[in-house]
Amino acid sequence: MKTIKKILKILIKFFFYKKLNLFLEKQNYLIIFRYGNAIGDHICLTGVISKIYNKNLKIIIFSNYIEFFLHNPKVHKTFNLKKKINRIIFLKLLGIFEGERIKSYRSKINDTTDEFFMKFFPKDIHFGLSHANHFNITMNKSIFKNEIFFSKKEIEYYDKKFNLPNKFAVIHSEAKQSLTSNKNWGPKRIQNIVDNLRNIKWIQVGKKGEYELKNTFKNYDNISLRELGYILSKSEFLVSMEGMFNHYASAFDKKNFLIHLGFMTMESIYYPNNLVIHKNFDLKCYPCFSFKCKNHLELCENELTSEYAVKFIKNELRIN
Repeated sequence: MKTIKKILKILIKFFFYKKLNLFLEKQNYLIIFRYGNAIGDHICLTGVISKIYNKNLKIIIFSNYIEFFLHNPKVHKTFNLKKKINRIIFLKLLGIFEGERIKSYRSKINDTTDEFFMKFFPKDIHFGLSHANHFNITMNKSIFKNEIFFSKKEIEYYDKKFNLPNKFAVIHSEAKQSLTSNKNWGPKRIQNIVDNLRNIKWIQVGKKGEYELKNTFKNYDNISLRELGYILSKSEFLVSMEGMFNHYASAFDKKNFLIHLGFMTMESIYYPNNLVIHKNFDLKCYPCFSFKCKNHLELCENELTSEYAVKFIKNELRIN
């Protein structure tokens, strides 16, 4: 049975691969597909779209996080891969016909058992572009920035739903650790930032079950990704660790105090709105790329302390 499926796949690709990609090229279609739980990757795809878009190009997105592409004038159409039937059918077909006009937004270099795939790219390449490095498209690789769009109705609805204060800052207590713990600074250090900046109205965002910070104005741990984007867009600034929040904040040009532990290069996740809090040059292995390196714990304990971060933020905000 497996042999028959393999033969059918080869035959389908042989007879239809060139025809389909040629048809898409003539009609100015570009299909990009991405499936997976790495939310930041889907956000970065919006930045790639902004770099490759032109008025004649009709970009079609297949993703399990289509909420990041809603109301985007540069996206012609979206298909939701969260639906199981879509995922089964479309991912199989898109994988077979991937070519000049059907692109997988995923690095062609994989992680090893111990190290992150970014180690094998040039040190100055942006993370968002690493997944599109195989796109045979002229891409403006200047300052990289993501894009999120809201409709007027959405904004009006969220305005009423959240009734946010005029001035507030966003913070989260834990970084995603499914890939590595070497991006996570630790909730106790985050708590020290909140405790030492009591004049700021802090709004905590994140997932249920994450460490709940004390002395915050509000904690939103059960909101949609669109709602999270709205809250980020209305904030004065945020404090975040490396990951989704850093990518998301760039779409709204919000000042982001990024706590960076040196897992990747600072250039690879750089955005113009970043203010990087780091001690990377004191890290023995920077840039590390190792999933299990213990140097990061030592760095946090001895160099990148909460006292250092608080002083950095106060200096930038010009407060005592």
